[in-house]
Amino acid sequence: MFWQAVRRGDHRVPVAELRRFMRANAIPEPAELQQDMPRCILIADGEPNMARALGADGVLAKPFTNEEMLAAVCRLYRDEGGTMNKLIKWQAALMLLLSALVMSNGVRAQSSAQLPASRLLLTGSTTMAPLMVEIGRRFQTLHPRIQIEVQMGGSGRGISDARQGKADIGMVSRALGERERDLTGMPIARDGVAIIVHKDNPVSALSDRQLLDIYSGKIANWRQVGGRDAPLHMLAGPPEGASSELFSHYLQLPYEQIKAQGRVAANAERIAAVAADPRAIIWVSVGEAERKALDGVPIKLLAVGGVAAGSKTVRNGNYPISRPLTLVTRGTPTGATRAFIEFCVSSQVTDLVLAFDFVPYLD
Repeated sequence: MFWQAVRRGDHRVPVAELRRFMRANAIPEPAELQQDMPRCILIADGEPNMARALGADGVLAKPFTNEEMLAAVCRLYRDEGGTMNKLIKWQAALMLLLSALVMSNGVRAQSSAQLPASRLLLTGSTTMAPLMVEIGRRFQTLHPRIQIEVQMGGSGRGISDARQGKADIGMVSRALGERERDLTGMPIARDGVAIIVHKDNPVSALSDRQLLDIYSGKIANWRQVGGRDAPLHMLAGPPEGASSELFSHYLQLPYEQIKAQGRVAANAERIAAVAADPRAIIWVSVGEAERKALDGVPIKLLAVGGVAAGSKTVRNGNYPISRPLTLVTRGTPTGATRAFIEFCVSSQVTDLVLAFDFVPYLD
């Protein structure tokens, strides 16, 4: 079995405990959990973001961060004849298991009554801050003795404050880099940006070069990208928006250099603008666009870099214009900090993640 065990220091967590954990967190148990998979033991050694994959031959691989480990596990599974799609359903279970079972060297989470009165300070990403404010409010209804304070300042501040101990938790709207292995990161959701056009537009995909040429003003007619002979109506989101930040970063095109004939603020307004204009193009939240398209609004999400835009491709990391939203701590979280992070990766906040147009790891 793939889940022979998860070892925490001197403790071992068998498959049965994984199943109990999934049931307790309302995570449907996929049939794949009971099928033969690559024989692999996950070893965490007390560090939630430093797990190791141990093959059946007993050779210990290099340390992995959570996301690197998932990628390695996916490769192992694929090499054994499995399919990547089978992993998507229980990818979140792995994240949650590492968080809840490994985080504190085998010490169980404290109950609400056991958590002492305290104040948690979160600083960093402006993209994540509004979501964390709402999650904090919900958490406080369950843990009234814990006060949550959220301050913005960018992902850089989140890294710096967490590392220096100025904040209990840093908010970072990207994956941790090689130079940040001293920090513990837990992705709680993903942010994705879709490029949308009118449903009747024959264009179904754009390359990175075509997108760059459109928004730098080099392409002005749909015919140049395989569409009808009609002028492009380039629309843009506001400069302060998270989707604009991600889109600009992806194209490596500073926002002030983006050529647009109009700027539209909210996601709903952008979608309405494209639905009313067969020549329009704009970027928008993947989650919002996907829901509206399913509801019958006449828009279409374009594939980018050969990958379809959608919640599934954002969740599994294949869609290129996406990034993880990560909570970061200095060392292994304990007490109220750990309880809050566990809450943030639970199904209790999925509705809030969706309300802010992010993509949850949980289906």
